[in-house]
Order: sequence, then structure tokens, then C-alpha cells
Amino acid sequence: MDDERRALIAGICESPNDDLPRLVYADWLDERGESVRANLIRGHLNKTIRKMPAELVGNEVSAIAGHHADGVSQSVRGGDCTLGYGENHQFKYHRGMVTEIVLPKAAFLIHARSLFELNPIDRVTLADCDPAPFEYADRMATWGVGGESDPPFEGV
Repeated sequence: MDDERRALIAGICESPNDDLPRLVYADWLDERGESVRANLIRGHLNKTIRKMPAELVGNEVSAIAGHHADGVSQSVRGGDCTLGYGENHQFKYHRGMVTEIVLPKAAFLIHARSLFELNPIDRVTLADCDPAPFEYADRMATWGVGGESDPPFEGV
């Protein structure tokens, strides 16, 4: 990932309730030909888009978890969109970006770096085991294990 993208994502993480860093990131994405993702962010912010655009579903699931989009479900609740396949793989989009994930430990360990580099994730649930400390633990508001929430790790 390039430094500019990393800095823009860091700005979103530093001000998670501020729309401006997300809009700046959306403009940046547009300039680089990623208009579908940019429009998703803008659409979620202005509440004109609720569901994930069909052209993004396959790309998102492949990018996030290395699977094809076959069998992917999509639900919308309170303006947030959740993509899922099976009971152990869910990606909740809030204001146009992934903020919560549910994954088995193996999938999480494989994809954690790219997930956290590209999204302001603040909630992780490992569907099949206890969480282990990792370099982004300080960003976590809560940890979940098999559907239960635990406080984030201290001093990681």
C-alpha cells in the first residue's frame, strides 16, 4: 500500500465520526479510478446508498477473505450494510468502510494486515477461538470470541 493511502486511512481512524476524512479519501479514490468505492463511501455518508453495489460485492469478498462472491448474503440495518457468507465470515460497513469483521482465526491471520490497512476496523470477532495480540490491537474498541465481546488487550 502506498504512503498516501495509508495516511488517508489513518486520518479516518483518528476521526472516526468526522465525514471530512472519508470525503477526502473518496476524492482520492476517484482520482485513481476507484470511483465505485468512492461512490459507496459518499452514498453511505449521505444515505443515498444502503446496499453494497453489485459490482463491489465480488471484489470486496475476494479482497477481504480470498473467496469468490458465490453465496454472499447482504443485509442492511440502520444504514449499515453487512456482507456475509457462512456464519463465520461477516464484514460490516459503516459509513462506506468496513468497521467490524467476524472471521475464523486462520482467515483473520491471513488477511489482518490488508484489512486494517484499508479500513477503520474497530471490532473483531474470531468465530472459532480466543483472540491473540497483534499490531493493530490498540485500535480495537472491543474483541469478540464466538459472538461474545471482551475488552481490548492492554499493553499490546
